[in-house]
Amino acid sequence: MTGRGLIAALVASAALFPSLIAPVTGQSARAGWAVSTDSAKATCTAALTSEEGAALAIHAPAVAEARPDTPGFALQLWLTPSLRELLPLPDGEVALAFRPAGSPAVQLEGTLAPDAAFWRFNHPFASVQDAARFILATRSGRLTLFHPEAGVLAGFDTKGAEEALALLLACDPAPEPAE
Repeated sequence: MTGRGLIAALVASAALFPSLIAPVTGQSARAGWAVSTDSAKATCTAALTSEEGAALAIHAPAVAEARPDTPGFALQLWLTPSLRELLPLPDGEVALAFRPAGSPAVQLEGTLAPDAAFWRFNHPFASVQDAARFILATRSGRLTLFHPEAGVLAGFDTKGAEEALALLLACDPAPEPAE
């Protein structure tokens, strides 16, 4: 099996995240990282959903597209209106805390803005190493989003962190050629 074939088989076997733009509230959270590809945008995405209705995604550029002018790794977090109401922060530049189980919290700075019926937090990672450290910190199996005044906002099951990172680092969203 070719490298592309192996990646395609792994992606096909994963429980793919249904929609990165519109998380669905009331749906049960999927267990662990789910990886998908988007050949139109030349990106791969590792995503998590929470029972509270939040969705977290880390986007990676295709290996072949990794040039200085290509956007790098980025984290996006979607909050439902009820979760957004809990945050005592204005829209705009904010810092949110993510705590992998058994590890200190990681504070990420980014932009919080309305996105259709949700609020989206965007954080561009400074480097692929920063993104890798974030994903690998979730190997403990649990990631919590919290704010000191609001408390815990969402919890994510993070099984499969190493596999998700490997797929993102080898991102090749090109469709398999027909045999």
